[in-house]
Amino acid sequence: MAVINKSLVRRNYYFSRSNNKNIKVNVPLDTEHYKIACDTHRDGNVVQVEGVLERSRNRWELMVPENFELKKE
Repeated sequence: MAVINKSLVRRNYYFSRSNNKNIKVNVPLDTEHYKIACDTHRDGNVVQVEGVLERSRNRWELMVPENFELKKE
């Protein structure tokens, strides 16, 4: 589970819903997990993270992110 602290970074990811439409989601990551996510994207792979999806105003946010893992495509 990512430890969220004062060095919090927000990063946009896409989340696939059951109706196969992608939505833009803000995912709070600490600095270490943000770097891993950037490197993974650069290498053509994806990151999977679980959490509670909430809508606030016109934005989606993944609350309480956990189970951060790399997925190779």
